[in-house]
Amino acid sequence: MAKLRIFIIEDEMIFAFHLQTALKEAGYEVVGRCATGERALTMSHNLKFDLIITDHKLLGSLNGIETVEALREAKKEQIPVIFVTGESNEVILQQMKVGQPAQVIKKPVKMSEMLKCVTSMMANKTVD
Repeated sequence: MAKLRIFIIEDEMIFAFHLQTALKEAGYEVVGRCATGERALTMSHNLKFDLIITDHKLLGSLNGIETVEALREAKKEQIPVIFVTGESNEVILQQMKVGQPAQVIKKPVKMSEMLKCVTSMMANKTVD
């Protein structure tokens, strides 16, 4: 059985490294990791992924919401996304949930909570 492929877009490198390690240990394949929306768009041309995990606030000119919208448009599919954020503004939190499927996890993140969220989001996903 093929592993589910995850693309991480996170500008906090220590968190990104720990997230990547936890996902790999849980049996997922991390196909890419970067810190900016612009880099994510460039990398995505050569990647196939089943789930995006992104911070809302990223380095560069694109935030996580804009990056996900651009990735979904480029890939022509509603790729599931988990937003990781310290944001408390309710309007921004609601914007993150537009264009389902999407989940929001508030910082600080417990890896057990993240893995549970990944599992539930990918429960019905088939890998091609």
